[in-house]
Amino acid sequence: MGAFFTNVAVRPSPKLRSDGMSAVRALLDRALARDGWKPASRDTPGDVRRLALMPGGAWMTVLDVATEGMRIEDLEALSELLSIAAAGPALGIMVADSDELILSLFDSGQALGWIHLSHEKLIAPQARLKAWARSLGVDASAIAGCLKLGYVFVEDRLLELKEVLGLPDSVMTGFRYLESDGQLKDLELLVYEPDLGDLPAHPAIGALHSPETINLVVGIDQNLTVTFQNEGAGAQGLVLTVAAHPEVAVVAASLTVGSPVSPQSTLASAHSITLDESDYICTFPDLVLPDGMTKTGRARIRMTGEDAFVRRALISHVLADVTLRGAVPGDADLLIELRPIDERGDAGSHEVTAHISASP
Repeated sequence: MGAFFTNVAVRPSPKLRSDGMSAVRALLDRALARDGWKPASRDTPGDVRRLALMPGGAWMTVLDVATEGMRIEDLEALSELLSIAAAGPALGIMVADSDELILSLFDSGQALGWIHLSHEKLIAPQARLKAWARSLGVDASAIAGCLKLGYVFVEDRLLELKEVLGLPDSVMTGFRYLESDGQLKDLELLVYEPDLGDLPAHPAIGALHSPETINLVVGIDQNLTVTFQNEGAGAQGLVLTVAAHPEVAVVAASLTVGSPVSPQSTLASAHSITLDESDYICTFPDLVLPDGMTKTGRARIRMTGEDAFVRRALISHVLADVTLRGAVPGDADLLIELRPIDERGDAGSHEVTAHISASP
């Protein structure tokens, strides 16, 4: 298996009133505050966001645990922010399975495009190389000379580029690698925790405007949406559990954080998790609910860690979308429960009666 890592190399302008490290820290504090984060001590427990700052001559490297999900959008957002803080170039670096090298350059907040290199393909327009050369202070041919095709680890090409640009050795690793090697203790570490603000004194989750009955047909899937009102519960996350009598098959379920003003205006639809993904199927063969009802599975949304919608999710609507299928004709009950992972607050539950027919 090849290497997976991300980082951003930043070259602060010598014209900055403060040193580059201080400028980066100050802007990160302000930017993350807008997304519901506040500075915390490095030994803060639980889900936090952590960034390591590594100086290296004219450059510094920023390694962010939030970009280790290998989404180019996250890396570009951080690169843009750091280029503004540094009033200079910020080069986002992503190595994927040692097969792909993706580079994204910003200079003082201006996007200068990206370069994509794999074993058999290079995307690096000449005009883009010239813009990069002006920003980085080297010849375009020197950059192009590092971007050669061939069946080698792309880290070898990155190493060549590091020498051409004078980048620090720290661009050859990522946050997770430093963490697993025990090297974080010696680094400048920025830690942020969710800023939960003034939450209700008695957090709770309640069902809101949800149907009490549903008509199903044997063998046909149908969707049921139950809307829960979250009043400050589940700072660590929420778990949706669907329980049903055997007459009803629960095919899938997902959670979506919605706006408290308009539940259908989603704030975090990308964070939905469905039960038909094997990692999240969870059965409880030893747990039987009253009246013969059994728990069939669960879906989870984490509210912290790498997500940045904590504050909105704690005072919000949460939509539970459940796909059901009739198994045999008759009537059956379902219980849909939304519970905070950290037990902070009362769970909400909603009962639905399913009327199942043999044909439409």
